[in-house]
Amino acid sequence: MYTPNAENAARAPRRLVIEDESSPTPAYVGEASFEERNAALKALAIEAGIRLPDTRVPEGESLLPIGEENKRKLASDVAKLPGVSDGLTALRSVITAQDARDSKVQIQRVRMDSERAGLFGPGQNASDALAYTDSGFGHVVSYLDGPRGTAGVLASLRPAARAAAFNDLAERARRNDAVVIRTIVEPRSGRRVVRAVTSERHSLTTGDDTVIADAIAASVPAGAKLRVTKTPDRSDFELVWPAMDRELRVGDVALIALSISNSETKAGSLKVAPKLLRVLCYNFTTAYSEGADEEISLKHVGDLRTKLPAAFARALKVVDPFVRAFGDAYKAAFPTFAPTRGELLDRVAKKFELAESTLDLSGQLWDADGSKTAGDTLAGLVNALTRASQEQTMESAAVTERAAGRLIVEGWGALA
Repeated sequence: MYTPNAENAARAPRRLVIEDESSPTPAYVGEASFEERNAALKALAIEAGIRLPDTRVPEGESLLPIGEENKRKLASDVAKLPGVSDGLTALRSVITAQDARDSKVQIQRVRMDSERAGLFGPGQNASDALAYTDSGFGHVVSYLDGPRGTAGVLASLRPAARAAAFNDLAERARRNDAVVIRTIVEPRSGRRVVRAVTSERHSLTTGDDTVIADAIAASVPAGAKLRVTKTPDRSDFELVWPAMDRELRVGDVALIALSISNSETKAGSLKVAPKLLRVLCYNFTTAYSEGADEEISLKHVGDLRTKLPAAFARALKVVDPFVRAFGDAYKAAFPTFAPTRGELLDRVAKKFELAESTLDLSGQLWDADGSKTAGDTLAGLVNALTRASQEQTMESAAVTERAAGRLIVEGWGALA
């Protein structure tokens, strides 16, 4: 059961209680009254285990002109992000250009070129020596039994001195480990770069960013934008659903997001985190929610092609109700089976056995918010019913509110 908390009840004449649990996905309420959408937001957050940040001023306060300007800027920035399809196409192009490879070598037989301080293995020419990232070089040195901090000291030396010290360390190493060197092509120089040394259990083909791209492409709710930040050691994906195509007040949600962090080089665990960007102040100060995040695998051990889709599906299940309730892409216009207000109210009356007086009152109050009304949408109908209930007896109001609650949970399907 979704039940708005007592704090919200104090701000509205009556609370709307959503009693039906047959459908877990609410319909769009973004353009309902603030009290209504705030109640839905808190109910969904409690259900999802998400902690909303506290507002700095009372919930429901209007934004100042500077706040409206900041909102427009954020909306413009988000609008410039590519959609999921275009974003994934660009990402796959980068992945192809980087040409990631895993090579199995005996790490103690790797040597360093004295001219460019590159690394090369048995049978490889020094002219083809590999460059390396800081973390990749640190991994190599760790297998040569160098004391803590050795990699940093070597990196500070000139190529010839670095090569002499590194080769001496490698020649004296007692271990003889067969490991996997993970490399990519650096796009600007075209040179292959060592970015990690790992084991075959930390597989490239079952734990790389392509696996994440496939999971994103498989099942994402409508209206998402995609932002990807990719470095040699870490990739951050952010799916963003804007929720700003309406008046926002303090306490409202501006963005729904799902972030995914991945490292192909042991730099961190794979993490999936649903989050909400909430408005906290008059000037559109915002903060993300916390909670409901999940770490998939500490060291990417095993096949992430089976682990990630399941975890991603769980995260989407958290995000989906918020996207449908507040996302700009889910505004619900009148259904084809009842294209006018009168026909819709007649349907509601028959479905939920409402009195004729309730229909008349709902029709009169439909546009009570004036220019800020939700208009001819599901939110408009819900708001009209809720306003009507506030002028009824407790017994009649309970019936009307129950009808509004069913509409929020089931959408137009409640009238089918």
